[in-house]
Order: sequence, then structure tokens, then C-alpha cells
Amino acid sequence: MSWEHAIARELKKRDNPVYYAWFSGEVTSPVQITDEEGNVSYSGPTIVSCFDGAVQLRADRLQQLPGDEPYHAGQRVALLGHPFAKEPGSQKILILGVVTDVI
Repeated sequence: MSWEHAIARELKKRDNPVYYAWFSGEVTSPVQITDEEGNVSYSGPTIVSCFDGAVQLRADRLQQLPGDEPYHAGQRVALLGHPFAKEPGSQKILILGVVTDVI
């Protein structure tokens, strides 16, 4: 085993802290449907596309704040969590809300 493999193995053994950072994603589903009478309904499961489409977060990985209205296709949302964590159950991502202006 070469020295770089030994160092990589030692680094993996460490209990490295998990840092949560916000990131944004584009809601691709559900689609908002408004009928002639103005009634709004939603069609499809909740899916948020992140990191230029490389990650697709589905409803089982997403959490919303209580009382928030459903998010729908075309909205950009701010997300909080660590989508690349390795611990079981740690990939729950919180939807913080719709992003209107990001600098």
C-alpha cells in the first residue's frame, strides 16, 4: 500500500464534523394546475433539482416548515442540509423557502 492510500485510510477513520450549508435548488415537480374557476391543485411528487441537475431530491429526503404552502415547478428554493453525508438518515434536507433575490 502506498503512502497516499495509508493517509486516506487514516483520514476516513477520523470523526470529522459535519458542516451544514445552505444551497439552492429548482423545484421540478409538482406542477401547479389552475382550473377555469381559479382552484389550484398540484400534480406529481415533490422533486427538487440541485447542483446543476446532478442531484435530484425527492419527497422522502425533503422536509418543510409546518404551515408552508406546497412548492411547485418553476420555483427556486433555499435548502439547508448536507446532501453528501454518509451517516444513515442524515440526508434529510430542510426547505427554507422560496429564493427571490440571491446575490
